[in-house]
Amino acid sequence: MIAKPLRDIEQTEEGTTEMTQENDRLKSIISDIIDQDGKNYIRMTTKHNEQLYQHINHAIEIVLKDKKENVEDYTDSIDDLVKKTFNKENYITCKKCQTLNEKRKRVCISCGEREIIKEAIQKDKKKSI
Repeated sequence: MIAKPLRDIEQTEEGTTEMTQENDRLKSIISDIIDQDGKNYIRMTTKHNEQLYQHINHAIEIVLKDKKENVEDYTDSIDDLVKKTFNKENYITCKKCQTLNEKRKRVCISCGEREIIKEAIQKDKKKSI
């Protein structure tokens, strides 16, 4: 039986009885769900755990598929993205030798270039504005 929404039940003697029966049925369903020993609660919890297991399994499969083996450890695309973001926020790349320099440095630590670092700092400031 499909339950009628409460607003669609007419307020006649018959409607009042039907409304009371509907309320009793809803209260019964809610108390079955709240009752942790009840069949509905156990069924709902089991379904939830199965869905959670499938979701976690899928996420693990994606990470394992995506990982790349490095010399010391494993990294995946998330690690690469975090590293790229961190480097972008904290370092400037020398355009001449491609060395990462701390943002506070004014001279490249590898090639000693000053002007290229200065240009990179100015370009970085324009992007952040």
